[in-house]
Amino acid sequence: MLTMPRRKRPNIGRRSRSNVRRATSRANRTDDQQETDNDNSRIGMAHLRSTVNQNEVDRQRMQRVRAHRSQQQRAREKEIDRFRKRNAPVNLERAAFSYDPEIDYSADKYSRSK
Repeated sequence: MLTMPRRKRPNIGRRSRSNVRRATSRANRTDDQQETDNDNSRIGMAHLRSTVNQNEVDRQRMQRVRAHRSQQQRAREKEIDRFRKRNAPVNLERAAFSYDPEIDYSADKYSRSK
């Protein structure tokens, strides 16, 4: 019977050589080095936060632009539909049963008496 090899687990929380080396390096740093590293990481985080905030502002602005564009597009489509209904040929045979106030029935070319 063949079995699949065990899935390799991540090395999280285990004492690997690189983790031990990193810990000893951190422990052997001077106060000036620690302060410099802290300042650098503080500056890096501030830069990251400002980038994230700018991305959020850009995303919200684009969302507003899309919403405004879709409102304009809906208004344009509504106007086109109104125009089509107004100028559409109408079958007046059963028009009384489905009256549409948007349609100008008096403008129909077939409704005039000859």
